[in-house]
Amino acid sequence: MVEELKPLVDLRNTLIVIKNEWNSKNPEHRIQIRRALFQALVDHGLKPSQENIENLEKPPEMEGISISISHCPLAGGFAVDYGGKGIGLDLEVSDRIQKPVVARVSSLKELELAPRPSAL
Repeated sequence: MVEELKPLVDLRNTLIVIKNEWNSKNPEHRIQIRRALFQALVDHGLKPSQENIENLEKPPEMEGISISISHCPLAGGFAVDYGGKGIGLDLEVSDRIQKPVVARVSSLKELELAPRPSAL
């Protein structure tokens, strides 16, 4: 799935990790995602605050980078852009994707070209 994006988007400074075991049915999914995110930041040579990254009461933040977390009943994951560009990750079961929701974040041209809302 991420491989399909590479020709369309500059992902040189981006890490996207998605795992089935981090699905929202797993009671530990939120902390598992946060711990993996923390380790990914450390592995990249950064010095994140573990307390900040693993605090489930607020979104994880780190100056100079963009972080996004998402989960659904099928999988969970995170995206990090080390270049500071805004990034968003949204995992969803395709049957639950409705046109009014997609219309809030898509252009009219994208809506016209997409064969179905879940394609966006």
